[in-house]
Amino acid sequence: MSFLSNLSYRLYLAGLFLIPVGAFASLTVPFFALKVFLAFVTIGGAFVLAVLGSLKSKSLPVPKSWLLLSLWLPAVAYGVSALFSSVWQISVFGSQLDTDTLFFMALLALTASLPLFIFQSRADFVRAFFAVLAASWVDALFHFARLFFGADTLSFGVFTNPLFLS
Repeated sequence: MSFLSNLSYRLYLAGLFLIPVGAFASLTVPFFALKVFLAFVTIGGAFVLAVLGSLKSKSLPVPKSWLLLSLWLPAVAYGVSALFSSVWQISVFGSQLDTDTLFFMALLALTASLPLFIFQSRADFVRAFFAVLAASWVDALFHFARLFFGADTLSFGVFTNPLFLS
């Protein structure tokens, strides 16, 4: 595995862990938009590094799979819909990086299809599974601590709402 491919793999794993766990506080930018931006940086960065690594090694493995095609069909449908929309900017990005947009559907498709390009062995899939599992455990521990010790526990002065979801 080349340096760029290895870096792409590690950035993808970091994204799988950080997206569910990452919590950022901002008075001007909505919480969900910051998470989508984190996903874009990590997953988009992993994609760019994977493409650069493939170009450097002069081979671009493209798996021929109906699953891969089915992952991208919703994004293509959103793209066609955006072409015929009167306000295409809202159809592509939404007002605050909404989930019902072309950008978000393409990000989901990229997140789901990128492992087909960057994972080399079964161990890579296992590490990705454990990254998601570790993020789930951290998130569960955070919520259990707030449930049993009060909403002010681990609030850091920002997460003051008892219903805060990370």
